[in-house]
Amino acid sequence: MTEISSRPFLKHSIDNLEEIASSNWNDIVTITMVVVELFHRRTKRAISLRASVIERMGELIAQGFPWPSVEAEPSSNTSNLFIDAPATGLLAYLDYRVGRQGLSPDDRRGLLDAVYSDRLPQINSTVYMQSWGVPQTSQRLRKMAESIAAFVRNAKRRKNTPTEAIADWTDDLDYLHAAFYKGRYDFPWPSTTPD
Repeated sequence: MTEISSRPFLKHSIDNLEEIASSNWNDIVTITMVVVELFHRRTKRAISLRASVIERMGELIAQGFPWPSVEAEPSSNTSNLFIDAPATGLLAYLDYRVGRQGLSPDDRRGLLDAVYSDRLPQINSTVYMQSWGVPQTSQRLRKMAESIAAFVRNAKRRKNTPTEAIADWTDDLDYLHAAFYKGRYDFPWPSTTPD
């Protein structure tokens, strides 16, 4: 398997990641890529570095923002339906992948644990990021579960159904339900059945 482009620091040690973050402390693009990689690391040192870098990302974002563009990206969709949604969602941004080219079950669960438990990087609009709520809350878990359930529903509508991906997403939903939902929350668990 080739190196995934969204994880350019995949083969770097934690020492390298600390050095990269330190030497690029004012470069939000580089430290954001470091954060993505750190969401896939589970050591205390990686978790601590991730928190520091996310804090720095917040500081850099507070200093200013790029003026929005009015340019529209080309679309293959010919309908007049307009949805103001990010091009890349949080889970995809953090390299959550399933199916043949996906992460192992342990790696997916480690990433989902971090998304549920930790502060998230600001990768899209403030409104979008607020929809994820704060760590370890029903809002965060609900957003995660609804996102993954939507992936399943959308995949089931495809002509060539990606059965391996659907199985992985379903396993991940079962994991989230058992690990964080059961006995703690009472919001309705999302359905994976297409409308």
